[in-house]
Amino acid sequence: MWYFLYNVLLLLAAPFILLVLLTKKRCRRGLLQRLGFLPEGNDQGDSRKVLWVHAVSLGEVVAAVPLVRALHVRYPAYRVVVSTVTETGREAVERQLAGVADHCYAPLDFPWVVTRVVQRLSPTLFLFVETELWPNLLRVLSRHGVPSILVNGRLSSSSFRGYRLVKPFFRQVLETVALCLMQSDRDAERIIALGADSGRVLRTGNIKFDQPLPDKTSGATTLSRRTIAVDEQEELIVAGSTHPGEEEQLLDSYQRLQREIPSLVLLLAPRHIERAGEVESMVKARGLLALRRSSLGQSEGASFQRGLPRVVILDTRGELAGAYRHAVLSFVGGTLIPVGGHNLLEPARWGKPVFFGPHTDHCAEVAELLLRAGGGIQVRDGQELAAEMARWLRDRSGLRRKGEAARQVVLDNQGALERSLQLINAVMARKDERRMTDSKSRPRSFGGRSFRSSFSIHHSSFLRWPLLVLAFPYGLVVRARAALYELGWLPKRSLPCRVVSVGNLTVGGTGKTPVVILIVEWLLARGLRVAVLSRGYRRQSRTPFMLVSDGRAILAGPAEAGDEPYLIARRCPGVASYWMMGSSIWLYTGMWICCWWTPRFQRACRHCCRLVVSGNRSRLPPVRQRFW
Repeated sequence: MWYFLYNVLLLLAAPFILLVLLTKKRCRRGLLQRLGFLPEGNDQGDSRKVLWVHAVSLGEVVAAVPLVRALHVRYPAYRVVVSTVTETGREAVERQLAGVADHCYAPLDFPWVVTRVVQRLSPTLFLFVETELWPNLLRVLSRHGVPSILVNGRLSSSSFRGYRLVKPFFRQVLETVALCLMQSDRDAERIIALGADSGRVLRTGNIKFDQPLPDKTSGATTLSRRTIAVDEQEELIVAGSTHPGEEEQLLDSYQRLQREIPSLVLLLAPRHIERAGEVESMVKARGLLALRRSSLGQSEGASFQRGLPRVVILDTRGELAGAYRHAVLSFVGGTLIPVGGHNLLEPARWGKPVFFGPHTDHCAEVAELLLRAGGGIQVRDGQELAAEMARWLRDRSGLRRKGEAARQVVLDNQGALERSLQLINAVMARKDERRMTDSKSRPRSFGGRSFRSSFSIHHSSFLRWPLLVLAFPYGLVVRARAALYELGWLPKRSLPCRVVSVGNLTVGGTGKTPVVILIVEWLLARGLRVAVLSRGYRRQSRTPFMLVSDGRAILAGPAEAGDEPYLIARRCPGVASYWMMGSSIWLYTGMWICCWWTPRFQRACRHCCRLVVSGNRSRLPPVRQRFW
């Protein structure tokens, strides 16, 4: 029901989604991959098994880098694929994980798109970072037997409130997740409140504490003071990941501080570097010298009069974490306005005291740890920020102690990466053990006789996509009908006998008739009375009901009754065989066991055990009530 509604809304939104992807220049590059068309390097052309890691954007990629590197070392026989949604995420993967992992864009959450991607990648394991819950993707992975693990999971207050509005839906979504490895107790409590099984939820900590310092070996870009035109006698204030509404307050604070300490230089790193031009105009409007990092070159400083108040605008990606190394004071953005905050650990890792505003919902645990240890300074607004910065610039020994306290917070809370890897390894081991057990097991048997379909499905590239176009509206109608039965809007009838319904998932040829014969023989051997109901496919007679066999004699031939009811009547003497129209089924049910082998009426019948024959395997879906 919930998945049906979700997919209907997704289908209605599809034209708008595609329009956005086509009109936004930064989204066009990966459009085909988002629609499921992966390049050769990302599909079955590589024979190695795949570990799929999903990180939506830059922040999640940064968190996932040590995890991906550790997976590459521990599982050298596997190929690691990292998917992202944004361009900044892609650039971070290609820069920091070159030679370690392949990149692809995450598929749009349309059922046919995610199915295509899962089939082409055929991952052994799916890891997603910081609670990216895509319902169809997780459902398809679960149906393909691929365990999904949420790593470094967190739930912000706004996300939690939104998910709670559709809690019954997300309870179903979370049933497809094998493990939820959460950053904090608050995050663990929230995901359990949404319906996650508490036995699958573990608090492992924040793997951002395990981030190494940026250097050339880690793939991160390193900055020197010379490349940002800051002399040794000058002091740098780094304000990272800033947003509109914060830059104005930071510039006000800088101008106040610069009047007291003329050697101060401000480095502004807007969260979205596309805003660099806007920030540059803002700086110039205040009469300050604005220098873009991209125009300063890679090694040579710019020509300008030293000692002037100036602002360096970091309009390049991947350099902010290294820039904190040269800071005397650091500020992390998204906290003076209600965004929720960004990575407070980047400056703390360098032993720098961390200034931030009141809005820290996205990093609440880290903010609390820094404040408790004395490594963080929280302010209400830009005016208080200037006052606190001036205070600590006058107390250099106290400033150094705060920086060391911030570094110690990082060191004391490491270990989340190793804990997560141990749990991932346990899931991998269980999957390998299950695969070995399945490979050694015999074909499934029923009543002492084994059965296995040898029918193989061949995909026609010419017919596949037109059929998929037709399949989706057909699937919507089928799901709508099923939902009406679940809601009770269409009536269900209880038959005065036990019912086994045998159906299939394909057009035909999957072996329903042999399975019905097998079940009937098994039931007859136990002394039970059996009737078989069929709709008489390709019969010539148009009467609404026909008795093909009364259990003693065959009363109709294959032409008038249809070949399948006739075949069952011949193979199974003593069985009453009928074909009938759907409107009459409840009138002819006087047998102890009614083996009813068309899937057409499954939803309309109560107490129905459904056996699905699906080509190369048979499986029993969940039964509404106990059958025996």
